[in-house]
Amino acid sequence: MIRIENEKQANEGRFALYENDIYAGELTYVFDDNHNLVAEHTRVGEEHKGKGFGKELIKALVQYARAEQIKVVPVCSFVKKVFERDESLNDIKA
Repeated sequence: MIRIENEKQANEGRFALYENDIYAGELTYVFDDNHNLVAEHTRVGEEHKGKGFGKELIKALVQYARAEQIKVVPVCSFVKKVFERDESLNDIKA
């Protein structure tokens, strides 16, 4: 079972993914001067690769951005690739 938590602080945060309560990966972000969410880096532990956790982290990011009505700047290469391939994300792309 996986759980994703948005661990947000002042102008930065991360979506942390846990599998059976064990940390498995994260997507880190900061907010720019225009209050856009800048997706900086996605990492998943070696022992957790191939389980689709990166995509789960992006799903959490997308849900958060839409709920908060904020735009996303995809800096992370993985996030950038997903945003380029999926036109349904254009509504939140900065």
